[in-house]
Amino acid sequence: MLAAVLTALTVGQLLLAAAVQHATPGSGPLLWSGVVAAGLGGGAFYPLLASLVREFFGVERAGEIHAVVYSAKALAGVAAVALALVALSSPVTALGVATAIAALPALATPRLRIPGLPATIPL
Repeated sequence: MLAAVLTALTVGQLLLAAAVQHATPGSGPLLWSGVVAAGLGGGAFYPLLASLVREFFGVERAGEIHAVVYSAKALAGVAAVALALVALSSPVTALGVATAIAALPALATPRLRIPGLPATIPL
């Protein structure tokens, strides 16, 4: 499920970059598709990740782990400011970087394993 959410975010960023690059009066559906996909992926990511972390590490340390997970939003905010500065001169480049940032964890997610348990099923 997490891979699907991150993939939706990646596709949304890619569609937004395409909509910005080919900005014409008829590119509205492309823009809206990108907004919806990026919104769904970005909106579902943090709650899904928090519940996944709770499942992986247990409820006894949930407070500490959730603090770490949600503090990642602060780092994402700093990255967003940097991307906004890039977007002032080249919005397509900024959206391309955002696509790459979303694609990396989307590709890595299927390899997640519960800590302490061996990987018995090959990918």
